[in-house]
Amino acid sequence: MNLVTIQSSNISQIGFEENVSITLNQRPRNVLRIVFTSGDIFDYYNVEKDDYERFLDAKSKGSYFHKFIKGVYVFEKDIPFYWRTRLAIADYTGDGLEDIIGLNGIKNLVLYERYRKETGELRLRHGRQIFYNNGSPIKKPHYFKMRNVDWNGDGLMDIIVTQNLFSSDQRSLLFLKNVGTKEMPVFEQPVALKMWGKVIRYSSHGLQPSLIDWEGDGSLDFVGCNESGLFVLFRNAALNYPKPKVHVGSPLKMQIK
Repeated sequence: MNLVTIQSSNISQIGFEENVSITLNQRPRNVLRIVFTSGDIFDYYNVEKDDYERFLDAKSKGSYFHKFIKGVYVFEKDIPFYWRTRLAIADYTGDGLEDIIGLNGIKNLVLYERYRKETGELRLRHGRQIFYNNGSPIKKPHYFKMRNVDWNGDGLMDIIVTQNLFSSDQRSLLFLKNVGTKEMPVFEQPVALKMWGKVIRYSSHGLQPSLIDWEGDGSLDFVGCNESGLFVLFRNAALNYPKPKVHVGSPLKMQIK
C-alpha cells in the first residue's frame, strides 16, 4: 500500500488499497489506512474510493476524518492477526500445546494461549499482551515475520523476527531472547543479527524466515525469501562470528636439491 504524506495537525499519512484479502474465508475489501502523528496506525474497511479521494482533497483532513470516516466505516481492532504477517507457533506456556505469538489487529505483540476444554476440544484464549523484560508492553513494533526457535539453546523458545524497511529502525533481522519462564514468555529488547559483524538490511517488506541446518554441520542457518521471490542464505558462522581473515606471512626461501 502506498502512503501519501499530508499536512494535518494529527494525521501524517493516508493510504488506500482496493480488493484486499484480509483472511482466506472473507471476501476482498477496500482498506483505508491512516497514520496519525502519534504513531498509531488505523485501518478502516469497505471504504469507497470516492471517499478516499475526497479525504485527500479536503482542506481540513482532521475534520473530514471525524465527520465522514470515524464512526462511519468499520475499524476492526479486534481482528486476531495483523495482515501480511507471520506467526511464531510453539509451546510458550509449558503445557505441551502449541501457542501462537503474533501481531494483533492494532499491531501489538500478543500471546494466544492454546488450551483444552473439559470436553477435549482445543481452543485459543484471547490475545494476552507480551512484555519486554523492563516491564514495557511490546506495542506496534515492525515485527511482521516471525519464526519460533531456541536460538541460544537455553531451553526457552525465542523468536527471530524480520522487519520491513518502512520505519526508522532499518535492521532487517532481529533476535528476541526469551528471558521469562516456560509458563510465560518475556523478551529482551531486540538485538540485530549481523553478517560478519555488520547489520543486515535486506528486503523492503521483510524476509519470510526459516531456520534450518542447511549446511548439515549441526548449527541453524537462516534461509529467507523476499517479496521478489529471491531466496537468501545467511550461514550460522556468518551470523555469529567475525569475517575470517587471511594473514600472509613473509616468504620463505626454499632450497631444491
